[in-house]
Amino acid sequence: MIFTQSYSQLEFNVTAIAQCDANGYGPSYLLNGLTNTGYWYQVGLDWNWPLQSGGYLSGFGFVSEGWAPGGLTRSPSSTPFSGTVNQNDTVQLSLTFSGGSLTASARDLNTSASASTSYPTNRANTFVGLQAQEYRNRFSFATRGYFTGLMTEWYHVNASGQGQGMGVTYSEAVAPIASAVLGIGEWNFTASNPTSVFSGVANGGSPLDFTGQPTQLQQFSYNGLVISADAYEFVTGT
Repeated sequence: MIFTQSYSQLEFNVTAIAQCDANGYGPSYLLNGLTNTGYWYQVGLDWNWPLQSGGYLSGFGFVSEGWAPGGLTRSPSSTPFSGTVNQNDTVQLSLTFSGGSLTASARDLNTSASASTSYPTNRANTFVGLQAQEYRNRFSFATRGYFTGLMTEWYHVNASGQGQGMGVTYSEAVAPIASAVLGIGEWNFTASNPTSVFSGVANGGSPLDFTGQPTQLQQFSYNGLVISADAYEFVTGT
């Protein structure tokens, strides 16, 4: 879900859903922020997240990543929360500017378990939406995939996933989202140069307008996968 508006801070909730594919690998539920200086940051909650050394980190974990405009990344490993995160808990994800740092944090609103990490802001002070994105041609869903918005990400051993998983709900209870672009895509990372398996966007790539019916979910399905959104929620899976 790619926001068209820009934000000075980002804060969204996600439902903690424990699910995995036939090989035991689970998804990551992510909040993304593309800054006005071209740096991209992610923060999220993962379940059975893959390890570079093989296998996966069992249970819920805190995950975050920062990307420089040239594609270089700082990618801390998935780490445990300070306490327990339970199935169906509500976890608050946030990206916040403070002084010269950007803090990526997550907090379980049911158990108060938390985790966070910080990055340099690189002179940034805004997360840009599509309407104001100075780097739109270079950083877009169609190219590198850098954007401000929400995403469920899942790595599988085999192509075309292994089912789209259970429904996961992201929610915003404070400021409604006026419009957004919905997209679904899959990439093959087994080769030295990753290639797109498929990629599609709703409404021909034009933003969906939520202002007329803010609580009416608008659905987009592509290649057997389904997502939906309104002014307050984004739902992936069924």
